[in-house]
Amino acid sequence: MVKILNHSPLCCCPPKYDHNTQKGSFFCPVKDFEGSGPFATKHVTLEEKIKFDEQSAKYPQCPNHSEDEDVLMCNVGIADFIEGVSNDVLRAISGSKAMIMPKRCIPIQKLSNGSYTSTQLDGLYSGPCPHGKTFHSCGTSSSRERGCMGNDFAFSFQGRIGKVVSVPNKKENDVYGITFNNGRTVYYFPKHEIAIQKPDSNYELWFVHRNRYERVIHKRKGFKVIWPPCSFDLKRNRYLPYTQISNDGELLEVFG
Repeated sequence: MVKILNHSPLCCCPPKYDHNTQKGSFFCPVKDFEGSGPFATKHVTLEEKIKFDEQSAKYPQCPNHSEDEDVLMCNVGIADFIEGVSNDVLRAISGSKAMIMPKRCIPIQKLSNGSYTSTQLDGLYSGPCPHGKTFHSCGTSSSRERGCMGNDFAFSFQGRIGKVVSVPNKKENDVYGITFNNGRTVYYFPKHEIAIQKPDSNYELWFVHRNRYERVIHKRKGFKVIWPPCSFDLKRNRYLPYTQISNDGELLEVFG
């Protein structure tokens, strides 16, 4: 496991979803008690899938898309996509009080003065967010103290604990693949932005209820081995080879 350090980039994204106006940005997918977007794990058990169906009926709604991607959605007025027709006209036709629909937030564009922005951002930024296509609608500021402008919301992986799933194979591509949702999606960070995080436990004891259709996990209890004092390989998630020695100093058996 690794921890994302505090000098990892800070990204500025379109203003967060507001329940009063029903406009703003939000991450998909959503998972109760875990979070959304990069921090939501897959819905595996029947119970999780039922909760996901219930969550899908709530507002703001995440459209159907692959679980192998995280998406930043923006609730926008339908009139923004129909030229020459106002919201008042659309409301009169439909009888709806709120002509709003969720769409993927639009990518930022580079302006003639070298700064980046979009019609959904309040501020101008020095560059695009470096965290991949999920954040293509977000900018990053060169001045950390300056932060995000207007109502743009700040997003960062700083302080988050993730699992390494890939390591660099070329010097010119010196980035590590890190997942924050048990492998559902992966984000990439250079070595100077991550630090090894020693876990409180190396193993888990699972209490599982089995029925005809699935296995329901009721509790997971972590524990670690403190003896013998062997070196644990955090990247490969296993102990390095070791030897058992008798009280007389003789080699009894080699493990690993």
